[in-house]
Amino acid sequence: MAQGKIHFVGIKGVGMSALALLARDWGYRVTGSDVSEEFITDKLLRAADIPVYEGFSPEHLRERPDLVVVTGAHGGKTNPEACAAQELGIKVLSLAEAVGRLTAGKRVLAVAGTHGKTTTTALLAYLLERGGLHPSFLIGTGNVPNFGVNGRGTDSPYVVVEADEYVSDPQSDLTPRFLYLQPYALIVTSVEWDHPDVYPDVAAVRAAFSRLTAKLPPEGLLVLCDEIEGREELRAAARCRVVEYGEDHLWPIEKFPLPGRHNRLNATAAALVARELGVSPEAINEALATFAGAERRMERVGEAGGVLVYDDYAHHPTEIAATITALREQHPRRRLVVLFQSHTYSRTKGMLSEFALSLAEAEVVFLTDIFPSAREQGGDITMSDFVAAVRPHHSQVEYLPRGELLKLLPSRLRPGDVLVFLGAGDLYQVARPLLARLASATESP
Repeated sequence: MAQGKIHFVGIKGVGMSALALLARDWGYRVTGSDVSEEFITDKLLRAADIPVYEGFSPEHLRERPDLVVVTGAHGGKTNPEACAAQELGIKVLSLAEAVGRLTAGKRVLAVAGTHGKTTTTALLAYLLERGGLHPSFLIGTGNVPNFGVNGRGTDSPYVVVEADEYVSDPQSDLTPRFLYLQPYALIVTSVEWDHPDVYPDVAAVRAAFSRLTAKLPPEGLLVLCDEIEGREELRAAARCRVVEYGEDHLWPIEKFPLPGRHNRLNATAAALVARELGVSPEAINEALATFAGAERRMERVGEAGGVLVYDDYAHHPTEIAATITALREQHPRRRLVVLFQSHTYSRTKGMLSEFALSLAEAEVVFLTDIFPSAREQGGDITMSDFVAAVRPHHSQVEYLPRGELLKLLPSRLRPGDVLVFLGAGDLYQVARPLLARLASATESP
């Protein structure tokens, strides 16, 4: 059934592209605009035949959409297209507001947590798919291989949503994004201090999560990791049934391709919700055995010159340590080399000692320039500060400039290495060109 028209300002972001695909599937006519830089979502938007205008201009509204959706990455509601839309009387919503608006009336299955959101959301969507429920979903990554997309709209009453605790717009709307949702069931994988630019301490983070659990209806469900410190506050705020899981309450996984204890916990959380919705244990186990992960989540990029390359979105100390531990578990006899690009100056400064400790279990650590993000262009911490903090915990740490990685890395690697790119910035763009260079060097006489 034909719906109205939605224009997405900053459509290449993972959350924006996912919602654009869902809206298109639900019958909306979709257009978007963004910068010319190639993003991991470009191929999805091209495959969906969604028109994407280059740059930001009021001219992109010439077909007069019914709704304009914006993201804080490009100025939010102060973007030229958003300003023009408001002058024309067109409704302008943030991404978080739009997700809440479009999913209203559905049974929202939300996945929240400082860590593990994306993988667990993808897992839950896939378990329900294999269980015959065919849910709609919004997943915050460039692609989920089992589906070939990061967002989808179906006729199912269920919509699986990755629920982000960051604020809707740091300039104009400090509401945590997930509070625009009306969840029916909620997974909380972890609650730790993150986003120091908007959360002063872990108590503030916990308060936001408590506000989310309080939104669950009496007939709903809260699935809560029992390793969360202060989870009693989250339980007390919920009016519904609470199920806890953890190391002593793991789903009996027969076969699961993702390494690491953290992924076994993620699988357990997703399996508990799937079972609650009627998916059989047999179907759950069959789905777990064929789950292919999510893009940029311990993604095996390839191998060349004897160097095996992974890419992972880990950008918080807990995530980094978990990824390193999982790779060590999977490749116990190979040298583990980490290339880390920290994300935002405020997080780097606020968690400097934790970052240093999280990297300690790798044999070799390379640090490259901090990725500032669109919302924070500078800070008072340098790469010299970062290296100095890591060095007491690591004998082999070196700073490599972001622009020189392809030139400098090959000579520092050796056959047998496992190299993992870590970070939420643009470091992933180096992985495949590096593999090509390593392969070329191997083929040279």
